[in-house]
Amino acid sequence: MLNGGVPNLSIGSIQWTNHSFTTISPRSGLQISGVMHYNEDGLPDWMNVAIGPREGAKHSVIKYRYTKRLSVEGLPDRFEHYFLQSANSMPDRVVTI
Repeated sequence: MLNGGVPNLSIGSIQWTNHSFTTISPRSGLQISGVMHYNEDGLPDWMNVAIGPREGAKHSVIKYRYTKRLSVEGLPDRFEHYFLQSANSMPDRVVTI
């Protein structure tokens, strides 16, 4: 899934260790870490993401939607990015493929 919708990273820059990663953004110099959670079919369901130093990191959740079949099996056609500091329950950023 390339970077799974994680912002501020170059494509392919995530190096996974089991279901998690920690890396440094070349664009901002900030630490970015994430933990992937899978659905009952073994597909990515949602990911916790933290951007910034451990103390004071900005946290978000990226949810993956599979509403239509794509030519690549298991690739979601929609990413919904929720910044947890937001007071609303609507996604702050949505990407549809």
